[in-house]
Amino acid sequence: MSEWHNAGGGAAAKIVGRLALALLLTLTLPARVASAAGSGPDANGSQPVPHFDDRPLQLELIFGFGTTVGILGLALDYNVGDWLALGTGAGLGIHGPLWEAHARFRPLVGRLFGQPRGLHALTLETAFSRGPYADFPDHEVFSLCEGDANRVGDGCFQPNAVPRLTSFGQLELGWEARFESGFSLRLSGGFATALHMGTPVCYGASMQTVPCGGSEPERTIVVLTSAFGYAF
Repeated sequence: MSEWHNAGGGAAAKIVGRLALALLLTLTLPARVASAAGSGPDANGSQPVPHFDDRPLQLELIFGFGTTVGILGLALDYNVGDWLALGTGAGLGIHGPLWEAHARFRPLVGRLFGQPRGLHALTLETAFSRGPYADFPDHEVFSLCEGDANRVGDGCFQPNAVPRLTSFGQLELGWEARFESGFSLRLSGGFATALHMGTPVCYGASMQTVPCGGSEPERTIVVLTSAFGYAF
């Protein structure tokens, strides 16, 4: 009886052990499959799906007209995922230095043609920037006006606004590409609107302070942005 009991107990222990092993393999299989899929080609030889956050940090050289960093500047992005990148930057505009913070959304993302690990996306970027801003100085070479451009009140008089600290809100629609090498290209366009401008001060041709009259800087400007970067 004792021998039968021991034999039965041993068989039960083996069954329990095998069930425990089977349960362990079942629970760990998805993780091992995901790890294998992310480390190289799958059984069919296809490459794993790339993502923008495979290289989460991206440094960009930005230039253009009305960009968040002026004429030329740098920006550093953090890719939260394929759909969102958050960043900040600084640069130099016509009237002085600027700084900015932005969020770039990617509503549509796909693989870059001819680049198995490359990506491209439709982008929608919102930004806040701050720096000195004024109209571009008016230096007309040819003018039909025959009056005195230096005399206040004359029909030919055109005062220029002194640059003053201005906050802008910006919206741009564009396209972004990330190549297998990690280099990136981005093109976008949109508009920027002045959210807050200081008290206007204007000067004439001889640099004297004059009433601004109707010579207020444009509160909304067109934006054209080009950016080259590298992700790491």
